[in-house]
Amino acid sequence: MLKLSALIVALFAMFSTSVLAQDLRVCPNVQVGEWDSNASSIYSDCTMEPVGGGDGLYVFMGFVDLVGLEGGLPGDFDPTPIGDVPIGTEYDGLDFVAEDMGPTYTGTCNDMVASIPTNTAEGIPRVDGNVYCGRISN
Repeated sequence: MLKLSALIVALFAMFSTSVLAQDLRVCPNVQVGEWDSNASSIYSDCTMEPVGGGDGLYVFMGFVDLVGLEGGLPGDFDPTPIGDVPIGTEYDGLDFVAEDMGPTYTGTCNDMVASIPTNTAEGIPRVDGNVYCGRISN
């Protein structure tokens, strides 16, 4: 199970790439569990349709030694997500970022400094006790 000291808060923020405005959505039913039977993760009911179509993938933040964002099928999670809230088509890989906000962060992730586009698909080092924010564009 996830060590809460390692990943205190994570908000899944989904942004449209509109030139005129950014749309921020906070996903419902955020929960802590495991992905693929070994990676502590935070996920919700938000799903993104893969490029080319298909079942929605649940957006999650976690991993073992790194912190990153990814998508998975419902059966990959324990406990299984309880809903399905489509939020668009899968990211294009250009704005896909996890950011270490430090150990004293108490914000809502609206003040992430990672520029758009950013790609940290491999994840960033996990530091015990730090807070992480994630952003993925669709």
